[in-house]
Amino acid sequence: MAFADAGGYELEALAAEPQEAALRQYSAQVEDLYWARNYWKEPYFRADYDYEDYAPAFCVGYSGCAQYGGRFEDAEKSLCANFVRIKGDSRLTWEEAIEPIRSAWTRVEARSAVAAENELGRLLDRAKDRCIA
Repeated sequence: MAFADAGGYELEALAAEPQEAALRQYSAQVEDLYWARNYWKEPYFRADYDYEDYAPAFCVGYSGCAQYGGRFEDAEKSLCANFVRIKGDSRLTWEEAIEPIRSAWTRVEARSAVAAENELGRLLDRAKDRCIA
């Protein structure tokens, strides 16, 4: 099974239920839109590169976080291989791509942590309501 983001970059995906695959596709589109609008604000941004240069790196980062999870450093070798495989016409070298990849990974990781906290809060509220009733 392949995973493609809004930019058409394909990465390996974990087997998923149809709704999980749809959610992952939606998340990829959200992330791609975010980075398309904000890539130039990053400290590593170079004015001689455009979004199409950075897009494969962002894709590897946000897709990699969802795919591998855990620590960025533990997935770095696989992320490098993914970037080399999908970079297409991007002018970024691996050394230049590592920071945008890390930025996209960190953003997804932070959003996932917030979502988990929100879900835990909802579960605790329901449990509290059942204990009180």
